[in-house]
Amino acid sequence: MSIGAVVAAARRKERILVERLREARAVDAASAVSLPDQNWMGGRVMRRLLKAGALREAGTGYFLDEGEYAAYRSRRKRKTAFIMAPLTIVALLVIWWASTR
Repeated sequence: MSIGAVVAAARRKERILVERLREARAVDAASAVSLPDQNWMGGRVMRRLLKAGALREAGTGYFLDEGEYAAYRSRRKRKTAFIMAPLTIVALLVIWWASTR
């Protein structure tokens, strides 16, 4: 499985998990819901969201901290931009260099 496919699968699992919590209106400790057992990718996504503070454990269930989730997504987008910008510049320089030969 390629890296792109793994990343896409992780994002899909995250989206499904967040949608499930939003549909259940699990946005605070009082409305926490239990989540079904996750496969390895779902477990990985849950651990990442718990570490980021976007997913919180309350008693026997979990709830989504919308503010932390928004901050987590913002950090992820910023990190992606910092990685992609230099790669894009290098790719453009290679294309320019190849076209001037």
